[in-house]
Amino acid sequence: ACPWMTTIVLGDRPACERTRLQAALASAGIDSRPFFPPLGSTPAFAGRPGARRAADGNRNAAHLGPRGLNLPSALSLSPQDLERVAAVVRATLC
Repeated sequence: ACPWMTTIVLGDRPACERTRLQAALASAGIDSRPFFPPLGSTPAFAGRPGARRAADGNRNAAHLGPRGLNLPSALSLSPQDLERVAAVVRATLC
């Protein structure tokens, strides 16, 4: 089985770390995407009456959103592909 998304959650300086890691992955030809923000914070829902209540009730989502980066995940990834992704993550964050 293959998980739908493989996500790394970064530390205390999320914007800096995520931007740096995403740039390093891109320069190695590896695609990544920022983690999904909480739905209530997106433009489609931000002005809705329940958005503030949802934000107050979903503090974990607000905390994780800016810290997450989705990494490649597919059944076609070889062990060598996974090691290449892991090597960029280790070199960038350690």
